[in-house]
Amino acid sequence: MGSAHSVPADFTQPARGITVALLVITSIGIICRILSRRIQRASLGLDDILVYIAFVNEHSLVHAQTNEGFLASKYWPTGYYTNESTEASHRAFSLPALRKSTSEEQLYLKRVTVALGILYAVSLLFTKISVLFLYRRIFTMNTRWFRNVWWFNLLFLFPGWTVLAFTLLGLQVTPQGSKLLTSKLSIIGSPLVGGLNSVSDLLVLSMPVRMVIKLKMPLRERLGILLLLCMGLGATSISIMRAIRFHIKRKNHWNPAYGLYNDVVLTIVDSSTCLICACFTIVKPLIRKAKEVSITSATSLLSLRSANSSRVTGTQYAASDNQSLNRKPSNDPHGIYRVDRFEVEVNNSQFDKKGNNIVLKSYIVGK
Repeated sequence: MGSAHSVPADFTQPARGITVALLVITSIGIICRILSRRIQRASLGLDDILVYIAFVNEHSLVHAQTNEGFLASKYWPTGYYTNESTEASHRAFSLPALRKSTSEEQLYLKRVTVALGILYAVSLLFTKISVLFLYRRIFTMNTRWFRNVWWFNLLFLFPGWTVLAFTLLGLQVTPQGSKLLTSKLSIIGSPLVGGLNSVSDLLVLSMPVRMVIKLKMPLRERLGILLLLCMGLGATSISIMRAIRFHIKRKNHWNPAYGLYNDVVLTIVDSSTCLICACFTIVKPLIRKAKEVSITSATSLLSLRSANSSRVTGTQYAASDNQSLNRKPSNDPHGIYRVDRFEVEVNNSQFDKKGNNIVLKSYIVGK
């Protein structure tokens, strides 16, 4: 794959592999969420709508990243690369191609990168707000401190973090955008946006901890819920890593191909991890249903196997009895060769004076 300073450097294949894998995982997460909601027979809530919008936005983000070079093909010299996305995508993450690009091509690539930033911000915003509305649906808003913290998180995300992120993105597409990319505003602002994004992750994840601890349910289930919430720390760690590496990239002057690869991959991993955590937090009904189906299937299979085994054993016993009944009398004098039939007539019980003896009258019918 190369490194930040390798020449030549081509990071197309790892970028494509990571993005396709994340697209598959997020699709599985959305399917699991849909099935869980259907098992609960729950109506479509605002948190569901926001997650579905975030997924569509995430799909657009991955598609744009995978075909970023193809989008810029109309600005590339004819015949330099073919128009197939599998080959044209080398332009975005290939250092030789970037060095041969003109100023117009670089401007278009920068605008595409800004578009990816917009999709990233929208995806994160919708996913986190979806989690907030999930909390509201589960814990309600009756507790005062919970209601205040909920509104603080919502206002922190929108308009707080959202306005700051979109302001920096908007400044990059202005005529002075190329100067702003190397200015102190960009150097300070971009890590600041990433840091605030990490803070919002921690605020959203820690918000329901106190409510979960007070739930009247077994300790194992409460620990399971807290463990699901801890899954969101993965997205938080990626956000922190993204902010740190963005600062390191500027300080160490990475080559453009590796810098773009680093930014795009961490951006998609961050938004995808956040979306996956939002989906997997409510898949318990699906897991419970899958467990019930598996137990029922295993029980039915064992019952069928036992029935087949009993049928075979019964057939063997019947054959053995048939052979015993049809067996000819043995010549052995000590064996059984005659059956006597008796008919017993029972009269009314007769008792002696002490009431102890029972009198039975029997008649031998034949021998």
